[in-house]
Amino acid sequence: MDNYETVRDKAERALLIAQSNAKLIEKMEANNKWAWGFMLTLAVTIIGYIITKII
Repeated sequence: MDNYETVRDKAERALLIAQSNAKLIEKMEANNKWAWGFMLTLAVTIIGYIITKII
């Protein structure tokens, strides 16, 4: 019975850690999307600036 409680506690802790990690991964993915959007916008702006200086 004692071994069952130990295993149960460890499983509950593992579940909480996995849920916390899932939330952190979602935040990282959102930040990654924001960073790519920023870089794309910056690249388009620079290309537009260069094109206007050439023409």
